[in-house]
Amino acid sequence: QWKSIMDDAFNNGMMFATLTGGECLLRKDFKELYLHLWKKGVYITILSNGILVDDELVELLKHHQPEKVRISIYGSTEDGYRNVTCHTGRDRAMNGLKKLKDAGINVQVNVTGSSYIASDYINTLCYIKEQGFNPLLSELVLIPKRNDPESAEHYLKPDDVVALAMERNRLFRKVYPPCTDLPKIGGDCKEPCSFGMTCNAGRS
Repeated sequence: QWKSIMDDAFNNGMMFATLTGGECLLRKDFKELYLHLWKKGVYITILSNGILVDDELVELLKHHQPEKVRISIYGSTEDGYRNVTCHTGRDRAMNGLKKLKDAGINVQVNVTGSSYIASDYINTLCYIKEQGFNPLLSELVLIPKRNDPESAEHYLKPDDVVALAMERNRLFRKVYPPCTDLPKIGGDCKEPCSFGMTCNAGRS
């Protein structure tokens, strides 16, 4: 069924695909499905918690490279990790991350803010940096629970989001100047850019 869905999507113009979950590496047929998609030339991103990254998977991805693998880290310590996920896994996740990086695979590290990680969010970013990775500075957005979309217990309050974002930007100096030369509405979309990204869609 999944191969049929992938074929339909590809035949209708799909160029990019994100394999996620839950945890996509739990599937016993993950490698088979990945290769089915990879052989079509689709740009694949894998989202994972990294715990199930083993030598066999690394070898597969080394010779059949995805566009990127994004690993989520949920705490700066095992106790902090457990506060978010109810189990340990930080060290296993970081071990998987390092195996991927050592194999030359493009990896990103993601830290998602929530009420469970709030007090450990900045420490987790710093821990990842100390391990030689640049954490993807997410905008602290979580998807609502499927079985309880109205629940807000895991969301940070707006003031907490602002405080964490300011501290994060101070630590990582991820601050952009205001953009003053956006393309004019109805104007030439190929105008040269004086700074910033050259993608007109992004700049608009």
